[in-house]
This record gives sequence, structure tokens and C-alpha cells, in this order.
Amino acid sequence: MSALQRFENFMERMLEGSFTRLFRSSVQPAEVARRIERAMETNITASIGHQYTPNEFQVRLHPEDFKTFEPYLPRMVREMASFVRETAQERGWELIPPPRVTIRGDAAVPRHAIEVDSRLVTTASPGGAPEDIGYQPTAAMPIMKPRPRPAAGPPRGPVAPPAQPAAAVRLLAGEQAGSVIPLTGALIGLGRELDNDIVVEDSRVSRHHARIVFQHHRYAVSDLDSTNGTFVNGQRVATCVLAANDRISLGGFELQFVL
Repeated sequence: MSALQRFENFMERMLEGSFTRLFRSSVQPAEVARRIERAMETNITASIGHQYTPNEFQVRLHPEDFKTFEPYLPRMVREMASFVRETAQERGWELIPPPRVTIRGDAAVPRHAIEVDSRLVTTASPGGAPEDIGYQPTAAMPIMKPRPRPAAGPPRGPVAPPAQPAAAVRLLAGEQAGSVIPLTGALIGLGRELDNDIVVEDSRVSRHHARIVFQHHRYAVSDLDSTNGTFVNGQRVATCVLAANDRISLGGFELQFVL
């Protein structure tokens, strides 16, 4: 069971009865967890042989949505911090403990929207002051930190991250068959739910069916424990590196990966 599934199961047990009814008209806690996961994915900091994920997350909600969360904040943010730890472990990212999640109301955030800022806070040296590299917005691309400078010789400048190659998916089914949708981020969610990057209104497709990730200089598609499965060129996959013109099936809804 994935970290996200464990978090969703915990919230389902926690949100029984009247609390569940209260959340029907507001932001769902699982949506917040998915946005935090996306911030972890898109704000990786790389150094020699290591990939660090942010360890502090500030979630901002419209004040009316925040009211729903407020009475349950202590327990909820603890579980979200556990979700961050488990996700980092699953994905092989290094996490400088302890992770911290805060949730607050912000009138600048539209109703039902979720804004997540993330940052990596480290300790410069034993006994030294914390080094804060600053909040990173969720839409940011992966960050490559400068390599450490040698003890002697001219200093090295920042190492630029490799460019993400242009890619897209072409719809092969439905009313918009033939349409091409560019992949404009490092993490693209696909499914029926409106918070996905690519919303597929097909009954065979799960609410959060799959995601396409650009990482380690390549694109890959991962199934999110969907009901009807994710297939690449006819083979059911959990995770699969994509090549140009691969056919992706979301439970029978066909797309083509264009590179």
C-alpha cells in the first residue's frame, strides 16, 4: 500500500459521521496530500549523488475552507508529516528530518483552491544555524543546486539542470480524438477528477488513474492503483519508461506519447 493510500485510509477512518458530511462541500484532505506530493516531486534539490526533497510545506486555503480543517489541525498535520516521510522513502529521496506541514487561511487564495509552498531547511554545520534555501512554488521545475566548491582552484559556477524535452500526448479516443496536449510540467496527473492535469471523462478511467513523470532525463508513466489498469503497447504496467509513439491505455482509453 502506498503512502498516499495509507493517508487516505487514515482520513476515511477519521472523517466518519458528521465530519465527513462537513468536508463534502470543502477541500478534501487527500487533495492537500496530493499537492504536497507534487511539491516534493517538482522541487527536488540535487547535489553530487543525492536528491533532496523539501522538508517544510506551507498549505494555504481560503479562510472558509480553512475553517473546516481548523478544529482537526494538530492530528491532521502530524499525519501529513508522516505522509511526507513515507513518500520520500518510497521514491528514494533524501529527507532531512523532521518534516513539517502547516496549514493556514489566506484570503488571497480562491475558494476550493489549494496553494502549497515548499522549502528545504538544512543545517550548515554541526551546531551551526539552519540554512534555508527558501520557499519554492509548486509550479517550479526541479532545481539543481551548485556543486560544492573545491578547497583550491577557481570556484565552480552553478550547474544548470538538464532541459526537459518537449513532449505531449495525443488523444486516440473520445470526442477530442486527434487533439494533442503538451506535457508542461515534471508531474502530470491523469484521471476523471477535476484536480488532474489531464482530465479524462471516461467511465473506465479512475478518479486518479495514472501520472506521467519526467525524472532522470526521461519520461515514465505510473499507474495509481487504478481499477482497470494502465497499459503501454498492450502490456499492463505499474511503472514504465516511455518512448516516442508508445500507446498508453487508461483502462481502455487510448493515448499516444509524442516526443
